[in-house]
Amino acid sequence: MRTYSRSNDVFIHNLALGSTPGLLPMYFEPGLYDSPNRSASASLLEPDAHLKDYSYVKFIKTEAFVNVVTLDSLFIKYCDLLVVDTQGFDLEVLKGARSTLHNCNWIICEYWANNAYVNACTLDQIQEYL
Repeated sequence: MRTYSRSNDVFIHNLALGSTPGLLPMYFEPGLYDSPNRSASASLLEPDAHLKDYSYVKFIKTEAFVNVVTLDSLFIKYCDLLVVDTQGFDLEVLKGARSTLHNCNWIICEYWANNAYVNACTLDQIQEYL
């Protein structure tokens, strides 16, 4: 975790989030040094319509696994704005944030209307959960 710019109340976490802790494979587009965090697209979900919509993006499934933690495990006591943009995995992130969500004023989530990823959450699922 690090602070953003010179602000003491904005934090950036470089984590894989989900509903339960564990190890999951990452799908990513090979990029600079073939690193998932330097590629143009990455997801814990297998790409589906994304491959047709953005045919120039080539995904591979990593042999390595990423360590997934829950947002609740960070013990965030106050959150003015929570932004979740996890390529279709947003509902799983929210499920791992039951306690944290009670401390958030605003939540921005992404959803895909066209099944960009296999088992990606829908807007209805996110709304129903929240």
